[in-house]
Amino acid sequence: MGTESEINRDEAIRENEAAAKLFLIFIDGEEFLIKDHTETPNQLLGLAGLAPSDHYLIEIKNKKRDSFQGRGDETIHIQKGDTFVSVFTGPTPVSELPQQFGAANFKSGLSALGYTATEIGDGNVIFEYVVELGRFAGRVVTMGFKVPPDFPITPPSGPHVRPHIHALQGGGGHPTGGIHLSSGHSGLSDDFQYWSRPFLGWNDARKTVGDYMAFVRHLWATQ
Repeated sequence: MGTESEINRDEAIRENEAAAKLFLIFIDGEEFLIKDHTETPNQLLGLAGLAPSDHYLIEIKNKKRDSFQGRGDETIHIQKGDTFVSVFTGPTPVSELPQQFGAANFKSGLSALGYTATEIGDGNVIFEYVVELGRFAGRVVTMGFKVPPDFPITPPSGPHVRPHIHALQGGGGHPTGGIHLSSGHSGLSDDFQYWSRPFLGWNDARKTVGDYMAFVRHLWATQ
């Protein structure tokens, strides 16, 4: 039997070896350390604290986008630096609200997800966005949001998009209905168009910017 110092040394060696086997991946812009090179998309959602019943994953690799919708239990091979985004499909459990509210909260949340956002006054936040899903995938647009002062209690009522993607149409449904000039719905100019798309499950959601951006991805995925 070894001495106490030898035992402590061996334990430290084992801990260092275990740590060396961990590698970094990204889910919704957040860093996660994992040790297994094979996981299922649903396991990765669980790692990120997202319910597989309400989300699915997209893997982003260069310009390739691999959707795991309906494939949550499929075993996939994962490498260091792999990047995934979630797509929201329904309500998720409620969590505690943060102390910061309004546009400042929304901007901070976007920054945490890797976006460079600008607050331009009166609750308006804009940032450059590369469309990840749907028929406009790969297109670079500017996204804008009129953020309520009590956000995250109340979410934005829909995104503002520049340049115009659809013809203006007040009536009708998604994706081509409820399209307006932005000036009547925000402090943004009319080179933006406003998509009236309320997040109907917000009261049952975690009320995070990540949840809202998953909802936005769903809007683009269903164009």
